[in-house]
Amino acid sequence: MGVTGELNMKFSMLAVPGAAPGGEILGAENGKEKKFTISEYKGRFLVIVFYHGDWECQEHLQAFSDLQEKFRSIKAEVVGCSVDSSKGHLVWMKTDKSDGGFGGNLKLALWSDPAGSLSDQFDLYDAEENQCLDGVVIIDEGGVVRHAMTTSLECTDTARNTFEMVNMLKKYKVDAKDVKKSSSKTTSTSSTTSRAISPVKLDRAAMEKDWDVSEDPELLKVLNMAKMLGRAQPPKVQTYSKNPLFDLLPATIRRLVNPKAPVKCCVASLQRNLAGFGPNGDISKNQKIQLENLMKKVMGVAYMPEDLTGKFSSLSKLNQREQSKFFSADIFSLTGDAWMKEPGSVEWTDGKGVFINNYSNFILWVNLEDQLRLVSVAKGQDLKYVLLRLQKAVARIEEAL
Repeated sequence: MGVTGELNMKFSMLAVPGAAPGGEILGAENGKEKKFTISEYKGRFLVIVFYHGDWECQEHLQAFSDLQEKFRSIKAEVVGCSVDSSKGHLVWMKTDKSDGGFGGNLKLALWSDPAGSLSDQFDLYDAEENQCLDGVVIIDEGGVVRHAMTTSLECTDTARNTFEMVNMLKKYKVDAKDVKKSSSKTTSTSSTTSRAISPVKLDRAAMEKDWDVSEDPELLKVLNMAKMLGRAQPPKVQTYSKNPLFDLLPATIRRLVNPKAPVKCCVASLQRNLAGFGPNGDISKNQKIQLENLMKKVMGVAYMPEDLTGKFSSLSKLNQREQSKFFSADIFSLTGDAWMKEPGSVEWTDGKGVFINNYSNFILWVNLEDQLRLVSVAKGQDLKYVLLRLQKAVARIEEAL
């Protein structure tokens, strides 16, 4: 371990006690998306429960939800907050408890902090993992941050102790002179951060005095084992080939974790060939026209749910100008198909067509390369939404066929 002569230690941008941050944050409550501000809770205590991700913290939030009415009885409100999107929160809140959700019975609003802009102010954001740390922040009725902590207690103990903490803080007020603004008396550590530098200075010589671990028997034992492992031959890699199969059930998809890193969009595609039309896309012109007419009927309103209804376009019937305009739509940029708008890039013969749903987040290609190519897309990190939509489309098309 190397220690420099002096250590610059960072601490929270928000003093405790200190003024709570302002600004709006998107979230979900009572089955709807809405915007929240901390200031709208003035007159009540606000408890913000930060957690590391949807689908992984059901028991944690359920413990606070069970005590929400007790919190409200003492003029306090509890909300949850993670980096997951507000749409992701809504799906999680509505999902049955047996599938890891709350069955629509969660009594908390859930806030979305995808970039950690709120949680980072309380030192409750892990930038490397792009997720909130499990912790609790308490803001009093005057908008003053009174308490911020992480905890390793059990879920029910954390919720119960938080309730007792709010009760205690209500009894002990803070003087206005003790409340610091988050930007007061801070010295910038670099051009990219506004965090202050701790006045604590650590002396390297004092820290390393009488601290020599080079002869520690336990350490030497571990190092020796590491050397032995380092000499071991790498395991033989065995390759298994299997037919591709899309067998993800909705319950399995909902347990997946969305990517934490900021992404522009998520895209999932699936190629299918229909029984009776051959094993690949190399079929006759007559079969292509039959397949196109079949999919026009299948994708009709009678077979598809509302979120998968849309319009089928026979591309051979569009002239070059109409084709260029058609492929200028945003959805083709997201799926990587915008190159098709270039004249002559694809030969649009009879039987080739594409279906786009009304929400512009699902495409069905017919007779392009394979017989069918299904593509589900969404801006942002909602990979679970993308896969759920793709799974639903596959299931409905197979039912209709």
